Amino acid sequence: MRVLRESISPFWLDTLNQFSLQGASVSGKLAIMASLAVVFGATSYYAGNEYLDNQTKARLSEIEAGKTANLQLTSIVVATEPLRFGQTLDAEMLKLVQWPADNLPEGAFTSIDEVIANGERKVIKSIETNEPLLALKLTG
Repeated sequence: MRVLRESISPFWLDTLNQFSLQGASVSGKLAIMASLAVVFGATSYYAGNEYLDNQTKARLSEIEAGKTANLQLTSIVVATEPLRFGQTLDAEMLKLVQWPADNLPEGAFTSIDEVIANGERKVIKSIETNEPLLALKLTG
């Protein structure tokens, strides 16, 4: 301990002496400091988590309130099963789902009759289940 005290600058030595506990051993001081570190660390972790959870819930509430108020939906045609190259479309392979009106994909169809109106539309690019039908993936 003596060598350690000689290698410390006088400023830090005075600071160490001011905060040392009178009559406590080094291992006792270490245990107290470690305990305080654990308590303060755990408290900081808990308080930080609570703050972030509350901020997240408040932000999600704002987002949900804004979405439902301004969101306008329209119908869009999607596939009910995987469609492969060369397959002829019929009404049983398609369904309508709600889609945000301001985010419609380019070339999307808004009614099943519009898709099968030509009678013999065929798939020219694979379409997966629940994927919107786009004009560039169909003939005609």
